[in-house]
Amino acid sequence: MQVGAADGGQLHADDRVVGVLDSTTWTVDGKDEWFLACLRTWLETGTLEHDTSHVRDLPALPETEEVRLGRALAEQLRTEKAIMGVFDEGCMGMYNAIIDDELLNPLGIYKERLSQSELWAQMQTVPDDEARAVGEWLTDAGMTFRFGSDPDTELTEDQVMWQYKMYVAAGDASSESSVDN
Repeated sequence: MQVGAADGGQLHADDRVVGVLDSTTWTVDGKDEWFLACLRTWLETGTLEHDTSHVRDLPALPETEEVRLGRALAEQLRTEKAIMGVFDEGCMGMYNAIIDDELLNPLGIYKERLSQSELWAQMQTVPDDEARAVGEWLTDAGMTFRFGSDPDTELTEDQVMWQYKMYVAAGDASSESSVDN
C-alpha cells in the first residue's frame, strides 16, 4: 500500500501491485469536512467515487499542422521508444509526480531512475562561471529576476546559483546515462 501526501493538499493512495486502483482527494489544510468525509469513506471502503458528470469526450480534432505533428510524434514514440530520466521519483512525498510504468510504457516511454543524491554531489563540482553562464543565457532570453537579500523571505542570487548548478549537473547526468535528450 502506498499513501502519499503532496504539495497542494492532495492525498493519493493505491496498491497497484495487488490490483487496487488509486483514490485521490484534495484539501487546503486537511481540516475541511469534505476532505474528512472523503478520507472516512476511503478508510471504510478502500475507494472513493468522485462526481465525473462534468467530464466529456474530447471532440474530434481539426486537421491542423499541430495535430499532424502530435500524431507523428506519438507514432514515433510507439515505434522508436524513448527513455526519460527521473530523479528519485516520490522521494519527497510528491506521489502525484509519479507516472506509473504500467501507464507510461505502452506509450513507448520508459524510465531510467537517476540518483538525486548523485545530482546533489555533482552540483558541488559545477564551477561558478559555468552556473553564471546559465543565468546569463536565461536573462539574455528575457527572464527577469527580482533578487532580495533575505533567503528566508526573498529569492537571492545565491539560491538561484544553486539552481543553475542543478541544471548543469542534471544535463551532465542525462548525457552520461541512456536517457534520450
